[in-house]
Amino acid sequence: MSGSAWFGRWIPFCWGGLTLLGTAGPLTAQTEVGFDMALQVTDFASSDDFVDLENRTTLSFPAPHIRVAMFVTPQVAIEPRVGFTYSASGGASVSTTQVVVSGYYHFPRIDGGRAAFVRVGAGASILGGSAVSDTQMLTEAGVGIKLPSRDRLLFRLEGFLGRAFESDRSRASTRLGASVGVSWLSGP
Repeated sequence: MSGSAWFGRWIPFCWGGLTLLGTAGPLTAQTEVGFDMALQVTDFASSDDFVDLENRTTLSFPAPHIRVAMFVTPQVAIEPRVGFTYSASGGASVSTTQVVVSGYYHFPRIDGGRAAFVRVGAGASILGGSAVSDTQMLTEAGVGIKLPSRDRLLFRLEGFLGRAFESDRSRASTRLGASVGVSWLSGP
């Protein structure tokens, strides 16, 4: 299925996610804003239709995105994440915009206020540049723990698995990684 067909199918889900975000604000007891440092290994699927890409390991600090979690209940949060990267070399430029909406479930807090969580998310990576334009759909899942540090400050450790689906110009890939993040809490 082409990238534009995938994009057309995901538009209703994106609008649904934005609607949920708009209604979650008044319901929320707390908001969490943060960024992460991530180490990930990307495994590109084999394909005769695309230039052969080597698998790669990436370390990013901070990750090129910002995340905002809005708590609908003390255990459930909706977290949109938006990222933007741009690079230019030799007269060519490429920009990537990534939008992912995740749902979180936080397990009951344990000793010292630590809270384990699981998350699942879906979104799109939109590639644009002087020679290429493409949209690739993404899914993600993760498990982690939040460690309180100071009043309204916490650290977040997470292991994650992600899948980018093949599109018109991009190969499918699987990402496995770990992230360490810092979050600030607002609200009651």
